[in-house]
Amino acid sequence: MSKLTSTYLLRISPSSGFPKIAVALFGRLWRQTKTKTKSVFSSDATEVPFGPINKLPQELVEEILSYFVDDTRTLQACSLTCRFWYIAAIRHLHYSLTTDDDSMTSMEKKHWWPGPLEKMYELDLLPLVKRLRIRMWRRKTWFAPDRLDEHNLRYFSALENLQELGIDNLVLCDFMPDLQRCFGHLSPTLRFLALKRPFGSSQQIVYFIGLFPNLQDLKLHNPFLTDEEETIVDTTPVPLSQCWTINDSNVVNKSCIK
Repeated sequence: MSKLTSTYLLRISPSSGFPKIAVALFGRLWRQTKTKTKSVFSSDATEVPFGPINKLPQELVEEILSYFVDDTRTLQACSLTCRFWYIAAIRHLHYSLTTDDDSMTSMEKKHWWPGPLEKMYELDLLPLVKRLRIRMWRRKTWFAPDRLDEHNLRYFSALENLQELGIDNLVLCDFMPDLQRCFGHLSPTLRFLALKRPFGSSQQIVYFIGLFPNLQDLKLHNPFLTDEEETIVDTTPVPLSQCWTINDSNVVNKSCIK
């Protein structure tokens, strides 16, 4: 079971055991090269100096950068070293994406939905995103179908390689019967799902979870399930490939139907 299920926050922490020798090697090579490095945006690729840091094997570069997956400033500095390091760092720089609702202050306006998705869509960077967190800070602020209108759905559908998804206040009952159209493109790649205060019947929640056959980890927090909702006749089909049960402690168990 992945450690991601130990917390609702979608976060991968750098390893505390990063070898000191690797840090020392990286620092030495960085000092030898940075004085010779030219702009990464130079039109002539031959102008980029071939310093010691450019001689590192691809595998070692990838290993070094993997320890800075949550350190944006370090990744940005690495991406400006040379084109070789830019290509290796860009997928880590855009690995994670977080959006907020418009209840936040104007200082965080750049993070309002769907601003971050729209900006990255224009730069063709959304295929690099593997972790998306959609935060709804107020309890009465919902992630409803109006959040995925024609334009926003175009951005959302460009998330072709998403592996981790967290959504607050998802109104599943309003998305029916268009759940497949809105979220079906995530089915092949999604591995971790976190739902905070989802709104809908238990059968609708089960159906939504069942859209993702490769799901490995699930976090379900405080679902809005009322007796009135449970008595409503719900003809929503449940995918036979998955069987999920929700118990009173909000723990979700998975079993295969043979």
